[in-house]
Amino acid sequence: MTIDHVIALLSQAGCQPRQSGNGWAAICPAHDDRNPSLSVGVGDDGRILFYCHAGCDTNEILAALGLRMSDLFADSPSRRGSRRVFTLKLSQSTPKVDLPKYVEACQIPRGHPRLEAIAHSLGVSPESLFRLQVGWDHQRQAVTFPMSDALGHIVGIRFRRSDGSKLSLRGGSEGLFLPIDLQPRPGQLLITEGPTDCAAALSLGFQALGRPSCTGAQTQVVELVRRLRPTQAVIVADNDAPGLEGGRKLARALILHVSDLRLIQPPPGTKDLRAWVRQGGTPDDLFRAIDAAEGFSLSIGVNT
Repeated sequence: MTIDHVIALLSQAGCQPRQSGNGWAAICPAHDDRNPSLSVGVGDDGRILFYCHAGCDTNEILAALGLRMSDLFADSPSRRGSRRVFTLKLSQSTPKVDLPKYVEACQIPRGHPRLEAIAHSLGVSPESLFRLQVGWDHQRQAVTFPMSDALGHIVGIRFRRSDGSKLSLRGGSEGLFLPIDLQPRPGQLLITEGPTDCAAALSLGFQALGRPSCTGAQTQVVELVRRLRPTQAVIVADNDAPGLEGGRKLARALILHVSDLRLIQPPPGTKDLRAWVRQGGTPDDLFRAIDAAEGFSLSIGVNT
């Protein structure tokens, strides 16, 4: 694979790659990246190099782009030996983590003062965080948000530090933020961007799930929506251009799988759903925004 192929994949994923010096800078597809933190370049041996300044592992970035480690190497006999050595070193340096046990060890019990404090700092309810299996990693001094696949199996961990910085556990993969009581049932389902927006929706009494970013885990969302069979799905996009474009892209993927599909954004000047709730947004405010939103259908496609 060439650097041009990788840049094309990053563009398709909404990562907005741009040239920077001898390489490229882009939004990292493996975490909720607001400022381009991914550097992309070519090594002396022709290998594509990724470096996420937020700490994402190369495997996580590859998984988000649908690539394998072998795709990073030029197809020449002289490089196949180095490919084997590099893969071996990576497997030795990336220990396997038992994710369910890690989540169980970190999870904060109901009523614990730490859960109350985290909820207060985020402006959401402690119960919403408990339902998302939020925990605390003492070593990293970070809040932990488990990520699951469409069947509810834990596949990765998102960390959130007190300064708001975010990173993912090495060796895991990108997934969805799901409350433990999410079950197939008719009704309304909110699809948010990120775990704290999901917590905000849960705090207001909505059934909700969170995506890892404005473009991430689209396949998992579609699979889960097909399984949950909601009467109405509402994509809640962040109030920025990438959020809106990511929401529209998801709508195009969901349009065949839900009869009533809508997309909303917070009011002007409000960054995301959590900020909307912190500023006093109520369930009625969301209901009004949903009622006012144009529904998607096969005949009209994605609204503009």
